[in-house]
Formats: sequence, structure tokens, C-alpha cells
Amino acid sequence: MTIPYSLRQQGWLQVDNGEPCITETQARALSLPLDYARKSVVEMDTLHCKHCGGCVIKNPDRVRARGHCAKCNWYVCDPCDYQMSLPGYVHETLLEKADKLKTAVANLGEL
Repeated sequence: MTIPYSLRQQGWLQVDNGEPCITETQARALSLPLDYARKSVVEMDTLHCKHCGGCVIKNPDRVRARGHCAKCNWYVCDPCDYQMSLPGYVHETLLEKADKLKTAVANLGEL
């Protein structure tokens, strides 16, 4: 069974508070869904940013378009979307950055 492309970028988070441990005011201040303060078990969809490796909880009330990288055809978080809009931006995914770091560390060992 093949997973649809749009679902490969998504994850799922389940938080079991037992009893709500924060107030609705605190949930608003942290930009969390209000359900987080009302329920003991909360389930939320997440998205994974391929550029920084970050995980973002999807806000179902968001109207603004989500960032998308045409080069790697993947979701990008808001900070990475902003970085992409700057002049002189060089496209690198997290895996590419990790490979560069591994190469640099290996080269240090050869000195």
C-alpha cells in the first residue's frame, strides 16, 4: 500500500494530560488549541519541515498559506519560509547540512 504524498509530510501527536494542567488563557498565550486546556487527551496533526527538521503542530484555524519549497517539494515552517525569501538564499535540506557536517568532521580527523 502506497501512502499518498500529502500524508508522508504529516505526523500525529497525542497528549494525555490525565487532567487538564493549563488554563485556556495559558493555551492561548502558547498558541495551542483551546482543546488542550479542556480535554485530558488531545490529538493533533503535525507537519515536518525538511529544511530545519522542526515539527509544527497544525493550526486548523490558519488562513495564511503554509510555506512550500518548490525545489524539494516539501512543507517548510514559517522561519524557513522567511529565510527562503531573503536574497542570496542557498537551498539546503537538513540531511544535506548533516552530510556536510559529517564530511567536515571526517576531514578534521585526517589533519
